[in-house]
Amino acid sequence: MPEYFSSVFFMDSLQSSSFVSCVSAANMAAVLTINPLLDHMMQQRQFTLLGRRRVFTCVGCLVAAVALVPVYLLKGFGPFGTTALFALGNLGFALQTWGFKANYLDVTVDFTGLVSGVGNTVGTVASMLGPRITGRILAGDTAFGLASWDAALLLVGAFSVVSALLFRLFSAAEPVEAGIKAKRA
Repeated sequence: MPEYFSSVFFMDSLQSSSFVSCVSAANMAAVLTINPLLDHMMQQRQFTLLGRRRVFTCVGCLVAAVALVPVYLLKGFGPFGTTALFALGNLGFALQTWGFKANYLDVTVDFTGLVSGVGNTVGTVASMLGPRITGRILAGDTAFGLASWDAALLLVGAFSVVSALLFRLFSAAEPVEAGIKAKRA
């Protein structure tokens, strides 16, 4: 985000730090207040564990996509409007972790470490590649077609939508071992 504020609004790191801090505050608000409240409300309405996980992950991914894709298009609203959209996107990312990160512990009893390790490795690789790909997009690398923040944010939105769909289709809250034992019996 500091790079975005620097290249779009010509702010130095000191000027952009207050805007970036607001985005982090939105994440903390979600994690500490919104997520537990929503989870409690869904439990009262008899949502299953899997249902709650899917709502948090899918809604979080979709909120992030809807908030982040138009950020550059709406840059005319200045750093305040941009910060509001980045904060809303970050709120979506905070919602989704309530669903899929906890899901690591739901899908296996015997191999929790392995599943968590694979999930964390995928996340780490994405964290390494994301800035490199964004840099190449912004530099106008012809392999990516477009050279703008629009393209970079559209890519984030597209990955978020695909992630929501994949989680909805393939998530489970029953340990894999339970299915294997049932088939053997």
